[in-house]
Amino acid sequence: MNILRTVIVTGIVIMFAASPLLAKGYGCGKSCNKGHGDGEPQSKIERIKEAVELTQQQEAELSEILDQQREETSLIKEKLRAAKAEMRELFQSDSLNEAQLRQLAQDTANLKVDLMIKKHAKRSAINDILTAEQQHELQEVREKRQERREHRKENRRQGMKN
Repeated sequence: MNILRTVIVTGIVIMFAASPLLAKGYGCGKSCNKGHGDGEPQSKIERIKEAVELTQQQEAELSEILDQQREETSLIKEKLRAAKAEMRELFQSDSLNEAQLRQLAQDTANLKVDLMIKKHAKRSAINDILTAEQQHELQEVREKRQERREHRKENRRQGMKN
């Protein structure tokens, strides 16, 4: 029983130890609204406008989609923060309440899935307002960004080995 408890608690601790890094956008560079070289944060709509030329109608629709998505995801993120806080309290208790721990872990996983679905729904809604050519241009920009991200990730790995 002690081994099972240790394994469960260790797994959950590791899972949540990495959560702050993901939540803070560790290593995501300027595209995470941390800045755009001039000290000012760059919004999602600004990044899209840099990649493709938008009509006023498209810009208005895009702004509406992003505003709605921001509201929806902020509610989910708040629930996720609350569940993580509750889990931290549970970790600090002297006894293991396995049922409650399982429920909190499941709730947290479900909230992360909800965020993932919202992200892909947003991307789909954005593509719906873009022309085929604009979609292609934006996809090329996304692929280049992903390549840069992979390159930075590899550089960090190399730095850790040395």
